[in-house]
Amino acid sequence: MSDLLKNIENFQSQYYESNNKNTFFKNKQKIELAKEVSNSFSIDELINVTCYNVANTNRVIIDYNILKLYANPENYERIIHHIVSVFTTTINTYGKFEVHMNLNTFTVTAAERHKKMVELFCNVCMLNPNTSYSESTDKFVIYYCSNSINQIGNLFLCFVSPIVKDKIVLIKKEESDVLWNSLSSP
Repeated sequence: MSDLLKNIENFQSQYYESNNKNTFFKNKQKIELAKEVSNSFSIDELINVTCYNVANTNRVIIDYNILKLYANPENYERIIHHIVSVFTTTINTYGKFEVHMNLNTFTVTAAERHKKMVELFCNVCMLNPNTSYSESTDKFVIYYCSNSINQIGNLFLCFVSPIVKDKIVLIKKEESDVLWNSLSSP
């Protein structure tokens, strides 16, 4: 685990010590904690370790395990801008790109919490007149898919381009560790 992630983990522990971890109404508390994290750590560093191009490949990594630590409605546009920028750079270099997304620990409540970000992201990609992200996507691989992925998918598929829907590959949780760990770091 990187120093940044260790520092965030310590920050979160201190936050929960000071603000008792909610048993109910966790959603609001998680958003407040994400705001605190994004205000206390370098947002650029967080964004850069959340989404990046794997060197010398057309692979783009998006890691929800990092994203969830700081993503909140106040920084959704900045996060989306970075992801789209990584897509664009990869397309300009390789012509096409693959998305590899780690959704380990992603839940239905997390999907509801970040639904607006997904909607904004899909709109930005589909409405961009300069780049056809859908056609440039070779595949969109989602790792650590839980049993609730169909329920989660129903929340988001209405925002996703039909072209991309056909390129989505779901990797079961039990098969994901080996495949995810075989992807290279930034």
